[in-house]
Amino acid sequence: MQNRHIVEVNKNELILNIEGFDPYKSFECGQCFRWHHQPDGSYTGVVSNRVLNVRCENQQILLKGTSLSEFHNFWAHYFDLNTNYDAIQKRLIHKTPWIKAAISSGNGIHIFHQDLWEIFISFIISSNNNISRISQIIESISQLFGEKLASSLPGQWFSFPKPVSLNQLTEKDWRELNVGYRAPYLVSAVASWHIFYQEVNEMLRLKGKDSTLETSRSLQKIPGIGPKVASCIQLFGTPQRDVFPIDVWVRRAMMHFYSPSEKQSDLQLQKDALHLFGDDAGFAQQYLFFHARSYFNKH
Repeated sequence: MQNRHIVEVNKNELILNIEGFDPYKSFECGQCFRWHHQPDGSYTGVVSNRVLNVRCENQQILLKGTSLSEFHNFWAHYFDLNTNYDAIQKRLIHKTPWIKAAISSGNGIHIFHQDLWEIFISFIISSNNNISRISQIIESISQLFGEKLASSLPGQWFSFPKPVSLNQLTEKDWRELNVGYRAPYLVSAVASWHIFYQEVNEMLRLKGKDSTLETSRSLQKIPGIGPKVASCIQLFGTPQRDVFPIDVWVRRAMMHFYSPSEKQSDLQLQKDALHLFGDDAGFAQQYLFFHARSYFNKH
C-alpha cells in the first residue's frame, strides 16, 4: 500500500497527497476512454454512475465530486492505490535492466480497476482506431443509451449503457454511430456477453497461467476480437496482469530496446515479453507504451 494522506475540504472535495501515483499519465496511457481533458488542465471522468474531476497542483491531487467515504470505498480501489508499484518496478528492472528508462518515463502510471463490460465493448471499438475517435464514439453511445447522472460538477454526464440497452441495436444502428466495419462484431459481442461473462468468472476462479490462457481463448471466439484486443480486455477489465498487448507503439519499443537486430512477429514479441516480465508483463506494457509515444516522437 502506498503512503497517502487525505484532507477533506468539504463534502464533495478532497485533497490527496500520495507518492508514486500520477493520474494524468494514467489517463493518457491507453487504458481508458472516458477521462476528458478540461480547459483548466484537469480531467473529468465518468466511472460507473460516478463523475469525478481530478486536478494535479503543487504535488497534490485535488478531487472534486466525491466524499471521503466514497473515496475509500470506491476510488482508492479504482485507482489501484493499494498496490505496491515500487516493488513492481524493482522486479521489472531486476529482470530486464533496459526497461529502466521506460519506468522512469511512465513512473506514476497505475492500471485502473475498470468495469469488464465497458472495457469489452470499448476495446472492440478501439480496433484500428485512435484514442480521440474511440472516446467520441463511446460518449455518443453513452449519451444516447446510458443514464443521465446527477453530479455537482458542471456539464451533462451519462453512464455507460447496460447490456440490455445495447442489445436492441442492429448493425445499421451501430454503423450510424460511426463504428464502421466493427458494427457486425459489436452486434455479435453484445449477444455473446452473458455467456462470455459466465465463462470468465469461472476462469478467474482458477487463477494462474491457465486462467489467463483460457480467458484469451474464450475472448477470441467472439468475432472481431483478436489477440491484441483480447489482451487489452484482460489487462484493463480483469485482474489478469500476466498479459502483454502489442500495438504499434509497444512493438516499436520492443524492437528498439529489446530486439534491435531482429525482425520479429507480434506473437514472438509477446511470447518474449511474457517470458521476460512474467506476472508483471501488463505493468511493463504500460510503461513501454507511455515511453514509446514520447521517445519516438522526439527521435
